[in-house]
Amino acid sequence: MKLVVWGLTATITVAGLLSIDLSLSPSARASIPCEADTINNFSNGSLDSCVLQTNVNAELNNNIYPCQRGKWIAFDEQGRFRSCVLATGVELRNGRGIASCRANYGVSVSISSRGNQFVSCIEEEFTQIIGDTKLQPVLQTSK
Repeated sequence: MKLVVWGLTATITVAGLLSIDLSLSPSARASIPCEADTINNFSNGSLDSCVLQTNVNAELNNNIYPCQRGKWIAFDEQGRFRSCVLATGVELRNGRGIASCRANYGVSVSISSRGNQFVSCIEEEFTQIIGDTKLQPVLQTSK
């Protein structure tokens, strides 16, 4: 009887330590689930892009972008969301109206030096946005 109680106590203690460690670890909360061999990093070590293992909700300036599993997601050097292929459609709001971007469309976000946010929705599915040259802004919001 004493061995069973001691074993149960040890199990609870170890489980408690693991849950405390996971709940306090900021890197666990900030990690992005990437497919093996698809991770690209900037020279400063921050994540540039990868192919997602699961659907991920990326958030930037009160907009949530539901990014699709098995597709590319990209960030800027400061770690801010930059682009992905949408898992579901989104409605993006600004002061003047709403713009829609459908599921399986690419979405790209850039922020100007003045803090203006530009969101582009690309009708055809894309693999990864390298530059913003072919994108047309559909919505501009301020930060």
